[in-house]
Amino acid sequence: SDYVPRRRWFAGKARKVRSMSIHDAVPLKARDDLDAALAIVEIEYGEGEPETYAVPLLVVEGERAERVEADVPAAVVARLEREGQPALLCDAMIDAGAAEAVLDAIRRRRRLKGGRGELVGKPARGLRAVFPPADPLPEAAVFRAEQSNTSVLFGQSLILKLFRRVEPGVNPDLELGRFLSDRTEFANTPTVAGSLEYDANGESATLAILHDFVPNEGDAWQYTLDALSRFYEQVVTERIQNGAPAPESPRRSLLERAQRPVPDAADELVGSYLQSAQLMGRRIAQMHAAFAGETMDPGLVPEPLTPHYQRSVYQSMRNLSGRALQLLRSSLDRLGPREREDAERILASEAVLLDRFAAITRRPLSAMRIRCHGDLHLGQMLFTGRDFVVIDFEGEPARSLSDRRVKRSPLRDVAGLLRSFHYATFTALLDQSARGLVEPDSDAARELELWGRAWHEAVSSAFLGAYLGASTGGSWVPTSWADLNVLLDTSLLEKAVYELTYELNNRPLWVPIALMGLRDLLG
Repeated sequence: SDYVPRRRWFAGKARKVRSMSIHDAVPLKARDDLDAALAIVEIEYGEGEPETYAVPLLVVEGERAERVEADVPAAVVARLEREGQPALLCDAMIDAGAAEAVLDAIRRRRRLKGGRGELVGKPARGLRAVFPPADPLPEAAVFRAEQSNTSVLFGQSLILKLFRRVEPGVNPDLELGRFLSDRTEFANTPTVAGSLEYDANGESATLAILHDFVPNEGDAWQYTLDALSRFYEQVVTERIQNGAPAPESPRRSLLERAQRPVPDAADELVGSYLQSAQLMGRRIAQMHAAFAGETMDPGLVPEPLTPHYQRSVYQSMRNLSGRALQLLRSSLDRLGPREREDAERILASEAVLLDRFAAITRRPLSAMRIRCHGDLHLGQMLFTGRDFVVIDFEGEPARSLSDRRVKRSPLRDVAGLLRSFHYATFTALLDQSARGLVEPDSDAARELELWGRAWHEAVSSAFLGAYLGASTGGSWVPTSWADLNVLLDTSLLEKAVYELTYELNNRPLWVPIALMGLRDLLG
């Protein structure tokens, strides 16, 4: 079946699948009419290491099969015949009963046996008090949108996330979530309520995690796009149409601007979103302070940035940029004129890029490396209406589980949000052009882009300034300006190179934004 390779959560799209087999199948039972199992699927490739995925499967017949085919055709895995009647094999996570079976296994601490292994439910402290085993299960609402994982909301109390990629070891989302929930005072993240693991051959893998549900108004990405939409509309009607000149690009670097008070002009330009950016900066600093706190857990205890570690980070950056630039060269013919110009400027700056990365090896750096979020962007923060809550600590899905658990400079998280502000700025600009606010490639469009850059520069400075202010005295932030500059610069460049690779492979429409971001960082 080509069902798995077509899913968004399948990570091997760029590789040739040689074989696919069901390694194990564990029956899921929460009610008598549920014919479901969780399949552990092994995939072998023409080259490279194999991968394993969790695929919950469900058989439906009659009217239920007709509803699935009409409402969620993408969930159909195969068409079957049972006792002469048509039936469907589909992804079980579209069915509330299958989701309830997973929740039931967690809260009742069940062990569900398969042919080669078993599912083990592990409730966290306090879950039984919220939902005693004798109580009826809360109503399940499955998120239909395809994600890298699958989420289910139970009532307004719990949210379940099923990890599709199966790797031995504790998923960082569970490890870091439990640490923040149980052993720190950081309150701006959901509390871990339980987990589901798959045990086989003496190894355990995290399959699902259960969190308290945090009421919210959406994520910070959409909140930011809405703010930018209002900003661009106001700029066109109140500034561009009245002939007001766009702000000049600042002469000082981002780090220099962040260490100064927010100018009145920036406050007037951006409005209330500036305070939101500052609040995000403080919350991320508080999260890093929690990760840098005292602990006896070797997987979490802070470690120094040693010369050996610095060299390994540099080598990783070299390898990443080598792959990205090779991919960019092979993609030049698919780019438009402006994008191709940006791409050629970047390719011509390869030596500059590598020299900027090499700065991380040239001196001892006065900071500790800690566990951090690993994939922080505006989509990983929920807006509650008054505050921001950090979610999804699993790290970049393309990286191995062991790599995602490595301690790093938390300025990588900071760089992730700074790059996300840039993405939001130009995503909203493209959206406004598509809606007809300005004509593409017109003088007004070029003016609007300059105003967008001014918004981005003001917000980035405010965010970084608030982060650094709240991190004063923290062991994870370098004490010298020069060290701080090196770590921030290399982290931003590394993130931009990663984004370029991702967009070229997955989202062609966003390649121009990634090219622009890397071009600007390279000066």
